[in-house]
Amino acid sequence: HLCILYCCLWGQSRVFILSMGAYVGGCVGRGLPVAPDDDAIMMGTWRALKGGEHLLLGIKDQNWCSKVLLCGLEAERVAATLGPVLGATGSVTLGTVERMWDVAWTGTHITSGAGFFLSGCPWFPNGKVLVKIFDSFAQHGWVLADGPNFGGHLSGTVSGVCKVSWPLFVFRRGLARTENLVLGIQDQDVPGKLLAAGPSDVISNLEKSLTAKLQSITSSVTCEPDRHYESTWDAVWQNADVTTRTCSF
Repeated sequence: HLCILYCCLWGQSRVFILSMGAYVGGCVGRGLPVAPDDDAIMMGTWRALKGGEHLLLGIKDQNWCSKVLLCGLEAERVAATLGPVLGATGSVTLGTVERMWDVAWTGTHITSGAGFFLSGCPWFPNGKVLVKIFDSFAQHGWVLADGPNFGGHLSGTVSGVCKVSWPLFVFRRGLARTENLVLGIQDQDVPGKLLAAGPSDVISNLEKSLTAKLQSITSSVTCEPDRHYESTWDAVWQNADVTTRTCSF
């Protein structure tokens, strides 16, 4: 952890003790203890150099205390716009900020939840809320760049299949404010569904053009209201099979 340099300067012997960051030494170096003050300085330095081009939004919705977390140099500014959007989803409060995040909200509800009393798909995202979330970032010049998903532990399994995952949205700086369209695939039930949420003019166009395209593949596809998703999505296509499903045979 400490690098000791012995130098002769102007005829005098001096010993300098330089604190090396925990990033030195690969995996071993990451395990070295770092004083809290040094830790904050190192993180601030690296973020100023490398962390200004992206914002991260983490979602923890598969537990009783659901959370949405935000991280990045402009987190506080975006949070001012994002907060009211998340606040409309439930009894939301600013939560305790975890060590690796800048802003946290607790009590958020941006999916269908466990679905114990619903016949819809559990943990399915609320498309209208996602559009508002993405639009909040777009107001500050941030556009969605990626959406990696982190698998969780096996305590939430059904028939040996892991049902726990933690989505993460990565935003990067954009050149202009953009509108957002979200598509969702609900193919775990029969019949399958394709869902869309976004600007009204785009949805109206998709209700015609996309319906015709899907019907050219599966003639039974229809675009009609669905009581399970009418409050969370703008359009639903029934009998839309766009994946291979479970491939049991």
